[in-house]
Amino acid sequence: MIALVMIISGAQGLLDKEHVPLGLLYIASSLRRNGHNVKIYHLLPNEIENAIKEIVKEQPLWIGVSVFSGMSAYYSSSFSKSIKQLLPKTPIVWGGHHPSLTAEQCLKEDFVDIVCIGEGEIASLELTEKLELKKSLEDVKGIAYKKNGKTILNSSRELIENLDDLPLDWSLLNMDYYKKIQGKKSKTISFYSSRGCPYNCAFCSTPQYSGRTFRYHSVEYILNNFIYLKKQGIDSVYFSDDLFLGNRQRAFKILEELYKMGIRCETLDIRFNQIDEEALKHFNEYETTGIFLGWESGNDRILKLMRKGITTEYVLKKAKLFEKFPEISVWASGIILVPTETREETMNTLFFSMKLRDIFPKSTVSIFRFMPLPKTDLTFLAAENGFEIPQKPEDWRVIDPLTSYYKVTWLNWFTKQDDWDFRMAQELSRNSMLDMIKGKKFGKTVKNFFVKRMRKRVNSLNFKFPIDMKVFKILLELYNYLRFGKKRFLVTQIVK
Repeated sequence: MIALVMIISGAQGLLDKEHVPLGLLYIASSLRRNGHNVKIYHLLPNEIENAIKEIVKEQPLWIGVSVFSGMSAYYSSSFSKSIKQLLPKTPIVWGGHHPSLTAEQCLKEDFVDIVCIGEGEIASLELTEKLELKKSLEDVKGIAYKKNGKTILNSSRELIENLDDLPLDWSLLNMDYYKKIQGKKSKTISFYSSRGCPYNCAFCSTPQYSGRTFRYHSVEYILNNFIYLKKQGIDSVYFSDDLFLGNRQRAFKILEELYKMGIRCETLDIRFNQIDEEALKHFNEYETTGIFLGWESGNDRILKLMRKGITTEYVLKKAKLFEKFPEISVWASGIILVPTETREETMNTLFFSMKLRDIFPKSTVSIFRFMPLPKTDLTFLAAENGFEIPQKPEDWRVIDPLTSYYKVTWLNWFTKQDDWDFRMAQELSRNSMLDMIKGKKFGKTVKNFFVKRMRKRVNSLNFKFPIDMKVFKILLELYNYLRFGKKRFLVTQIVK
């Protein structure tokens, strides 16, 4: 048996586990299709202990761990340490964005034996065959491993050109579990229709992971998957692509054909330079209810530093196009506390976020604190300005802006009070508190009162005596309990 594990941060509790672990599903499907017994473990931190007990009983051939930068690396380290003590001879293989970019660092740890660099579907098959036969790993492309105390870095593996050669076996997942977590009438599934992105944003690790490429599944491949998924009760999709409109006509065809099937698109990611009336007309026609956009900053200097290829004036011009399409919701994301950013520039971004919120007909405009991902140019710039790049996988938790471990060390003006203020600015902006109370007159009145209060707090960075925030949290929990039968907390680990 082969155990494939993904541990998520749990910063938002059970909702962090809402989306299926697509990366592991691709690899598990490839292994099963070639005759191997495999099991996926998609875990919250409080589920690690029981999962370890089960995995130890199974005595797997190898254990694969999908690792992202931040709290994922921290919990993956904790998991791997524990299971290595119980199964010292079982190879532990790390894969995903983080170990692909920090392979040598990961292999310094006793609990990591092999790192899969880049795409793992074919590499995992070859690795399994070698481990079964107890043969050398020297000719397995796309991995790094330890031999006689030394790190061996094999030649890189070519990217998979035809993604349709990777059919998904959805029976590897308990679909009822994911539908239950969502707790809403419509049932959404996350899905990759493509891989890669040709752009080169200075804060993004995707170019380092897969190059500036764009590869995609055929329309037929996607429709065949949703024929099955619809039978499982799925009626909407969240496209998790880095860039859904990499091929416009293909993208519109996907939405059209899914619409005919009764599948609506809940969210997809595009760039501001891809917005025009043609695109919005298609989104509106096929009832695409959510568009994710990265506007990133309210400062042209920072946008240039990020290599976004846009200006604040351009963002406002494109945003106003949505006024003609009030049914389309926008999830717009900005970043504050970027290396070399001044306090004035940070505030400009906060003010700009409020301006965007007024322009978009239906919107969630979020602010995230900068996350220095491995091997990105903005991380190198942060290091030039005081950021100490973590030297152990578990120490990468300090870059995760959804936790209390996060530390800003690359801005010389940043104070302890700023740490609290910008934490709360992020928390209040990123939650759906401005959109969740809908419906009748009373609900709208309550919502509008708190919207005004929250905006005033963010604009003034005044979070002292937050009585209104506490009252809103109580009302929000009550609302969600009545609607979904469970709580959705306003405040997460950020404020602990």
